[in-house]
Parts: sequence; structure tokens; C-alpha cells
Amino acid sequence: MKTIRFTEHAKYEMKRRSIDTRWVVEAVSSPDEIQQVDIKRKIYQKMVLLSGTAYLLRVIIDWIENEMVVVTVYRTSKIEKYRGKV
Repeated sequence: MKTIRFTEHAKYEMKRRSIDTRWVVEAVSSPDEIQQVDIKRKIYQKMVLLSGTAYLLRVIIDWIENEMVVVTVYRTSKIEKYRGKV
């Protein structure tokens, strides 16, 4: 796997949203879906179960050379809104 780097914004949002780094690494390592946004940006999506509720974890990545730069991360319960769409 390529090197993963977290922007300060991503670190802040992960802390604010209580999203563990391990979840992000798992989503990027073994995504359920990858959406191509543009030439360098992709969204890695992974279903997660938290406290008995299903969420879609969305990890926004910029590919810069051989590095995956995590721009931001969030989870949503609006799964159908984001599955298979950019």
C-alpha cells in the first residue's frame, strides 16, 4: 500500500467526529467502493457498524505522486445517497 498522510483538517475532523484512524486505514486498504472524482481525487467508501447502526464511512483522498493524502473523513447514515454516485 502507498503511504497515507493525514492533513491537519482531516485529523481535526476525525477527532471531532470520533472516527478512529484504524477505520480510515481499513477503508483505504479494503474499500467497498472507490469513486473517481477527478484525476487526483478519489473517495474510498466502507460500510461500518457502530453501536448497532450501519454507516457509510467516506474517506476523501488526493493522490499526490505515491502518497495518499487524506483530505477529510466523515460517516453518514444516508447510505443510498452516496453508494454508486460521485
